Amino acid sequence: MTGVEAADRFPDARFVSGFFDPMLASHAARLEELSADRTVVVALADPPDPLLPALSRAQLLSGLRAVSAVVLPGDSVAAGRVEIREESGDLERRKSLIERVHGRHAG
Repeated sequence: MTGVEAADRFPDARFVSGFFDPMLASHAARLEELSADRTVVVALADPPDPLLPALSRAQLLSGLRAVSAVVLPGDSVAAGRVEIREESGDLERRKSLIERVHGRHAG
């Protein structure tokens, strides 16, 4: 779905941005909280050196009850409506997780 389609279909939606790469249980819990009072549309962002392609992340997010629609990265309409962005430490936590997983598989 494009940002225009999402905005038309869900005019009062809460647009949320994130990498969701990897998708964590805490992401699902937070999206569930955010959907309590408004429809949630996720505007996917592309992380540096992604683990999963955007389409795979969109499919995972689409399976969550809390998410009504997912907009793929690069959609300027969706980006202009985003209310919540990645927390400042998300990239560092992601990098740490990747290093830990790689370390487990190396030894």
